[in-house]
Amino acid sequence: MSEVLEKITKGESYTGQACVYCGERIQAEDEVVVCPRCKSVHHADCWKKNGGCGKQGCAQIAKAVVGERSKGDGPPPPMSRRTILAIAGAFILIVAAFLFWPKPPDPAMGRTKVVFVTETGYEMYEMIADEVAAFNSSQEEIYLEMELLPVGTSRSKLIVLIGANHPPDIMAVDNEMYEQFLEADMILPIDVDESGEPVYYLDNPASPTKIVIWGQTEHPEEAREVVKYLVPRFPQPLRRAN
Repeated sequence: MSEVLEKITKGESYTGQACVYCGERIQAEDEVVVCPRCKSVHHADCWKKNGGCGKQGCAQIAKAVVGERSKGDGPPPPMSRRTILAIAGAFILIVAAFLFWPKPPDPAMGRTKVVFVTETGYEMYEMIADEVAAFNSSQEEIYLEMELLPVGTSRSKLIVLIGANHPPDIMAVDNEMYEQFLEADMILPIDVDESGEPVYYLDNPASPTKIVIWGQTEHPEEAREVVKYLVPRFPQPLRRAN
């Protein structure tokens, strides 16, 4: 005899019959299992508790007790042609919007962009922002993009940018980073002092950091011009690196 999976069914068809395991009558609302071998009727819980058929001499053991299959089971119905066309149309619209949506105007407007990452306290933020705006309004060849960070936060930002190979042209570094960059020849001179010695940094009046030019900047002369513009607007003069 081939094996048949036990199936949980409703008790309406077996109302009044005795469960072969517990002897109690089957009620209409009960869940029942009919032994696929001897056709004895059991409460579903009795079948599970006994591990199979409760009729003496029947060798049927519980293999898998399953309920009635839900109408929602099985593969989903195929999508209609209209639905497929609607999805394809929506995808095309999204791609078109991405490709042809008007881009915001470039504030550099074709000028060479110099990026400057530095720290500043709240009290100097507006002053520096005003100086940057004044510089950009007066320049036809250079555009200064300045990122002002809270004091004490530039180190982690610069590590990420340098590690990603996107360092700014000009940056504010702490003393430790400055010494490392100077020793590794990773910064450019900003200017020369009265004795002709190279000047590698500008003291940052907004935080205890040094302003330097990154050695691999693509715009060294523009970066120097930016720094020289800012020099007379900062209270500390340029100082030669020790």
